[in-house]
Amino acid sequence: MRRCNHPTCNTLISFNETYCDKHKPYVNDKYNDVRRRNDPEYLRFYKSRQWQRMREIVLMENDYICRSCGRQAQMVDHIIPTKVDWSKRLEKENLQPLCYECHNRKTKREQKEVPHIKARGR
Repeated sequence: MRRCNHPTCNTLISFNETYCDKHKPYVNDKYNDVRRRNDPEYLRFYKSRQWQRMREIVLMENDYICRSCGRQAQMVDHIIPTKVDWSKRLEKENLQPLCYECHNRKTKREQKEVPHIKARGR
């Protein structure tokens, strides 16, 4: 066990997690704000009805289970990132349910592997 990474939190969590349940949404919202701040097209897409519907379909069809670790999924991830191929953004075959931790780990790995994928913009 270890402490949540949030500066004021002393909640104990397992070693494979970064934040407690209380702080996961806060950290994820902050992360998304940074990613989307300077790209209106990107922001519009994630607020669109098309994306919201597709996201819900993918989560429901997979029983809200993270494809990577088997825990509860809160996010739908683009297997091929939108920054690599924008045309695949609504293809169900390119979407997978992930928990916050697995999604953030995958995103960091992609940013290292593909130089033009940065924390913001397409």
